[in-house]
Amino acid sequence: MINGFRKRLSFRLTRDTVLIAMALGLVLNLIQITIDYVNARAAMEEDVHALIDISVSPASQIAYNIDVRLAEELLDGLLRHPATTDARIIDNDDQTMAAASQSSPDSPYRWASDLLFESNRVFSQELSVPQLEDLPLGRLIVTIDTYHYGLQFLERATYTLISGLLKSLALTAALLGIFYLILTRPMLNVINALGEVQANSPEKARLPVPANHQQDEIGTMVGIINRHLETMDSSLDQLRSAESAMKDYSSQLEREVDDRTREISEKNDALQRSNRALIKAKEDAVRRARARANFLASMSHEIRTPLNGVLGMLGLALEGDLDSSQRYRLEVAFSAGESLLGLLNDILDISKVEAGKLSLENIPFNLRNLIEEASTLHAQQARRKRIELVNEIDPSLPQSFLGDPTRTRQVLNNLLSNAIKFTDKGSVFIKAAYSAGMLRLDVIDTGIGMSTDGLHKIFSPFSQLTPTRRGCMEEPDLG
Repeated sequence: MINGFRKRLSFRLTRDTVLIAMALGLVLNLIQITIDYVNARAAMEEDVHALIDISVSPASQIAYNIDVRLAEELLDGLLRHPATTDARIIDNDDQTMAAASQSSPDSPYRWASDLLFESNRVFSQELSVPQLEDLPLGRLIVTIDTYHYGLQFLERATYTLISGLLKSLALTAALLGIFYLILTRPMLNVINALGEVQANSPEKARLPVPANHQQDEIGTMVGIINRHLETMDSSLDQLRSAESAMKDYSSQLEREVDDRTREISEKNDALQRSNRALIKAKEDAVRRARARANFLASMSHEIRTPLNGVLGMLGLALEGDLDSSQRYRLEVAFSAGESLLGLLNDILDISKVEAGKLSLENIPFNLRNLIEEASTLHAQQARRKRIELVNEIDPSLPQSFLGDPTRTRQVLNNLLSNAIKFTDKGSVFIKAAYSAGMLRLDVIDTGIGMSTDGLHKIFSPFSQLTPTRRGCMEEPDLG
């Protein structure tokens, strides 16, 4: 179950603990070595100064007596010190009275000692006798090779570091064994027991609690795992029950789907039959509409011919001598005939629109005369309602325009008729303005107007607005 020794928890705990202990030990050893280094330098200074203090009195007597033999003996005695490499007595004239020297020892570790303590130290002491303190006798100069003291310090430092490393290794081995016995082996036993759990029946397994771990974290973990296994047992029972219920429900659902599919197929067939019937009914309606349009077009032509004859005869009769009563009746008949002719023309136009044969003319016509004719035609209607009909035509309006005068007259007459119809008092204005190549015709009245909803319905097929109250119109239900 465990891939390698280095991945075990005991090894990782030991490694981290030992690394921290080694780092802390290294810091403490370095502190100890630093203190030892400071003490070693101080001890070196004290040792050299003690050697010089012992030798300065004999050297002063030798210099006072100028005894070269005794000077050489004294200097040879100084060279017996392992750190002394050169000793000499200098007189007042800076002349060497006596000198003794020896070579410095060679060692592969000398570079470290020289780095820490310098290679050589020179100490000088003035010579004098107690009876003649003001009389200078010369100097005692001693050259010290610091390697003697540096080697002792390096030996102590090496011992300190090696002993610390050995202690860390011993601590590593001890911790590794302790962690393995206390932590890793019980965990491995739990893992092996958990690995033996069968995937097809995990609810039947229970893990044993390792010995002496009933109350610690490992025992708690094993107890939690066993509780989860118990929960898994009940969950699997519920899952099996749910699977059984799901299978039953799936079978029932399949039957319902088959029933619904069969019903939808039947309804789809019925819908297709209905669609075919609707298409046939639509084609029949289109044929009837075309037949009606053709009939209306033919009838309008047939009726308009005799009606024009009637209007012609009425016009000739109105040109004769008639009394007022006869003229009034003839004028009413003539006006009714013109209205009927206009209605026939509208029917003919509608039939042309339905047949797709209506085309707009593009011929020159006088818009000013067309507006005046429309105003004259509706003037009597306006006078009966005591409404003022006003033409406001731009003086710069061109005399001739290219377009369809018949359709323009129809639109203008319809607008004027509606404006006068729904205006009880006030005025109706016809405004014509031309600017920048654009013609604008406005029919403005002081009537009841239209509601906001009505403005969106006036161009809808088979719809019109009827007044219900001031400032509002209502669309009737025309079926």
